[in-house]
Amino acid sequence: MYNVYITIYLKSGDIMTDRETAEIRRRYKTDKNNITHVAGCLVTQTHEIASEFDVPVASMTEDETDAVFGALKRVLSNVGRNFVDVAFPASEVPNGDVYKMLDALRASGCKDETARRALFEKIASCVESDEGYVVLLVHENYDVFRFGADGERTEESTDTFPYILCAVCPLKSGKPVLTFSTGENVFVNSTLKSVVTAPTLGFMYPAFNERKADIYTLGYYARDIKDNHAEFAATVFGAQTPMPAAEQKQTFGAVLSESVSDALDLDVVSTVHSGIAELIEEHKQSKERDPLTISKGTVKRILRDGGVDEEHVEAFGKKFDEDFGKGAELRPKNIVDPKKFELKTPDVSIKVSPEKKDLVETRVIDGVKFILVRADGGVELNGVNIEIK
Repeated sequence: MYNVYITIYLKSGDIMTDRETAEIRRRYKTDKNNITHVAGCLVTQTHEIASEFDVPVASMTEDETDAVFGALKRVLSNVGRNFVDVAFPASEVPNGDVYKMLDALRASGCKDETARRALFEKIASCVESDEGYVVLLVHENYDVFRFGADGERTEESTDTFPYILCAVCPLKSGKPVLTFSTGENVFVNSTLKSVVTAPTLGFMYPAFNERKADIYTLGYYARDIKDNHAEFAATVFGAQTPMPAAEQKQTFGAVLSESVSDALDLDVVSTVHSGIAELIEEHKQSKERDPLTISKGTVKRILRDGGVDEEHVEAFGKKFDEDFGKGAELRPKNIVDPKKFELKTPDVSIKVSPEKKDLVETRVIDGVKFILVRADGGVELNGVNIEIK
């Protein structure tokens, strides 16, 4: 018998915020959730499902529960970088096979063995691992609390958010350790069994957008910001993933370099960095619930404020559309680290606190390019104070 639930569906268009994700993430403590069992499977390095399991949480020790919930909680980490929204193709909802599989898992509390096996087989067919991996799968009916007129949380709840959360956790062989056997009075070289490590991939379905179920979207996790394993999303969900966070940063830098070109000096890049960092800080201070994104127009405005001429500004806009797509909006933390300001040459790296970036300037002296750093305080070389003469 499937669970009966009442919920409000939201059409896709918004993206999960840090607060919405954190609201679910905080539930992954033994006394904070309604999770009753943990399903999953063990997959070998040859893509074979070696075994399946469905373990009641009540039968697990506290340490086991903490370890499993800890692994699952990691899936809900770093919104916009590691954890992103992935939309289903328009043809998928509500009649597509993937939607039916995920909806059956959600409606049955992960008890639908056919749907569960279908998911495990999809994952096993595309995930590579040197030593195999464990798939963890849970279901929860979350009673969504409300906010009162004063903005404070209340215990009232009229909506339910039923969802599933999945984590793909690689196995790693334990290292040999030296132990001492008191019975035999000798040293013994022991090897630990395979260890379940932190997840490399995972997802939550449906997305918790505007604190409601968005059945058109799922939350997708990839630990590596350089590679979001697009083949996993394509095979399991028939969906496309956004550009990885690391690639977004690299692409943004290339767009800036190629379009602004000879006008791109230290002052311009510093202005772009400061402008985006200020937007991040303002958004943080405003406590705005919607996530901050920046568009082509935002960066063009910052470039104009930095003194870049209109020809180069328009060239940036054109290149931005070509590389990111028209109407694209980026998470600012994916392209700028507000806490980092670093200059590099092939042989030298200079790191400066963003608040002190004015201490650095570039100059050409007698035809030679220099990076100059004003030294107002003491100067150390390998821990030794030195004098500048």
